[in-house]
Amino acid sequence: ELPNRKPVSVTDDDSAPAPENSTRAAGFPAAASSAVADFLDLDEAAFAEAENDLLANGKPSDMAATEEVKKTSSADADSPSRERPFYSIPAAPAMEPVAHTTRDTANNLASAEALAGVCREFDRLMAEGHHSLRTAAVELGRSPSFFSGDNSPYARFKRHGFAGLLPKQRTVASSMEVPAWFIQAARFFYLLTNRTFNTGSMPEAVRRVISLPNLPFGWTNQHRARFLKAIGFDGLTGTVPACPAELREDILARQAAGRPLVPPSIARQIIVNKSIVQFKRSPRDWSLDNQSSPGSQRRFLDKQTGERTIMAPGDWFGGDDSTPGIGLCVPCKEVITPVSQKFGVLLGRFQWLAYHDARTDKLLAWDYVVRPRGSYRAEDILNGMGAVVRTHGIPNKGFQFEGGAWNSKLVRQAIELLGCEHWRTYSPHQKAIEAVFNKVWTRLAVQFPHADMGRYRDENEANCKLYEACKAGHQDPRKYFPTLEIVVRVFEEEVSAHNSKLIVSAQYGRWVPDEFFDQAVKAAPLRGFSSEMEWMFSPYAAERTVKGMMVSCRVPMFENFSVPFDFGADWLPHYAGRKVRLHFNPRQPKCTAKVVLLENAGAKKAGDILGDAQLIGETAGHIRYILNWGDDDQRAGYLQRQRVGNFIRRETRGIGTGGRVEYSKSEERDGIAKISQLEKFNPVTDGDIHDASGDAAAGRSVSRVIDAPASSNSRPGRLESPQPEPVARPVDD
Repeated sequence: ELPNRKPVSVTDDDSAPAPENSTRAAGFPAAASSAVADFLDLDEAAFAEAENDLLANGKPSDMAATEEVKKTSSADADSPSRERPFYSIPAAPAMEPVAHTTRDTANNLASAEALAGVCREFDRLMAEGHHSLRTAAVELGRSPSFFSGDNSPYARFKRHGFAGLLPKQRTVASSMEVPAWFIQAARFFYLLTNRTFNTGSMPEAVRRVISLPNLPFGWTNQHRARFLKAIGFDGLTGTVPACPAELREDILARQAAGRPLVPPSIARQIIVNKSIVQFKRSPRDWSLDNQSSPGSQRRFLDKQTGERTIMAPGDWFGGDDSTPGIGLCVPCKEVITPVSQKFGVLLGRFQWLAYHDARTDKLLAWDYVVRPRGSYRAEDILNGMGAVVRTHGIPNKGFQFEGGAWNSKLVRQAIELLGCEHWRTYSPHQKAIEAVFNKVWTRLAVQFPHADMGRYRDENEANCKLYEACKAGHQDPRKYFPTLEIVVRVFEEEVSAHNSKLIVSAQYGRWVPDEFFDQAVKAAPLRGFSSEMEWMFSPYAAERTVKGMMVSCRVPMFENFSVPFDFGADWLPHYAGRKVRLHFNPRQPKCTAKVVLLENAGAKKAGDILGDAQLIGETAGHIRYILNWGDDDQRAGYLQRQRVGNFIRRETRGIGTGGRVEYSKSEERDGIAKISQLEKFNPVTDGDIHDASGDAAAGRSVSRVIDAPASSNSRPGRLESPQPEPVARPVDD
């Protein structure tokens, strides 16, 4: 099958004239004719005759355009003559001429004829009625997509015949010179334009670039800095570049003429991959779609290179919770439940929190959290994180946690204080620790077959019914379910077995978790954790504003009941009105809060640790005393407020002739009971204070000091009324 094309002269030697009415003059060199003739098992004379007839008349002279022409060619003497299909001429529109090299033309013709043969054979199979599209495609060794779709090879063959199977004519794009920053600027705007859910608008991006240095009205300085950084300019002090006038006029002229704004070669550089567009607009969905594939759980996105890099041991520590499939008994009479009132134990499955190295799968620490409602809190996660860093050190990169309590503000603040990154995961397929749970639960079921309630619905029905009966108080759970001490020993045994077992991975090789992790950490030790950093894992944190010498917050003690906690320090007035964050443990015997500055204040920057503040609230101290958490000075808050309200430091001067200081007094009160006063004067007359025989009569200065100490009756821990301030009375020198 040959297309209806106008003759174009293409020769092997450009200097040689092409003979008229030859296959060379028809656009198909002799080498191509020979190759196609060999491919079709035809003699070259027959091929050339049909080819010239086709190109001269648009169709074979003896057949209509839609008929199949068969031509008999002579075969070797040893082989019989046979009929074979030769040409089928489609009613196709005329195409623009295109020049081919000898090799390309021969290959294209041969490939197109082979595809045409496949299409004819497909028609035959479908005409027989014994095949569906899929089975016919399988029979021909092709994908079903080869025969389905408007732009499939089969559809093109049906519309245009042989011509539809030939490569499309390539056009040479006109050249356009653009500045070095033009492409990057257009890509930046392309990502901002929201044409579809995973594409932008290339024309709109180009229009924005030719509008430079004018930026969109809604941009802030942050947007401007980000744009300048993206195109390679200084994001803070750089100047927005201006589009060259000639380039702007050229693009506008192309737009007025109805042509693409930029040539295809430039357009291809501007258009951003759909995956990158999706990542910018929805990192979470992109992560679920692209980072949850098998074999990707031990890779992370390197922000410096932008590549998915294989983790190293100690780079990322992961954590997750799981509910064991076994019930256990915990001695408890404080929590009122049917089973605890009758048998003195809590029955439940509770929560197992595990932490591991994401590269080696080594279990680093674990918590078994027993709470009445079978849940866990952010402070439980902080407790486990503390066990990890105290035992092994701080990870090189950060922590890989899911949502919920693992993504709580308290946990994220602790990760930030450790100087680590927080990798938020959205799918179980993104966490390698899920495979660890599978292995541990598989072995745990063997340990307690009588208490195992299974991992899937409707498993171990008898054990589940017994569990519910025990929870309702109808059966004694101590006869059937293990105690917490036994379960803890089993967990220790299973974790040790897991860490020493060989892991085989098609993606990452073979390793033993204990050996792999220990060797890597010895070669490159992790950052250490000191006792001065313990406050980072405090179970409570509150962001408040400093008021005077105090910072106040409320701490929930019970359900629907909270208590004010007031903290004070001598240096807090320097940060009055500034926002700070308190980290403290309200259950410590001596409650002290670490104060972290959250905004710049003088020489201090946001994030600086200011120091320790002591609990001074009498209400919190009294509640803590009742709960036996601590014996705080309950007067501390009252005295602190008294100091703030009554503290004074006063300097007084009496000026005489010539600016001479005739009278001076320095006075200081601590606001409670202590007063210090120093007074000097040169009396003009002896007055009511000194008689004429005193120092004043002799013309000497008189001074006196009053120093009244605090009451000796005040004792820490007792709430007493403050003693009245002593009144300074004049005394003789």
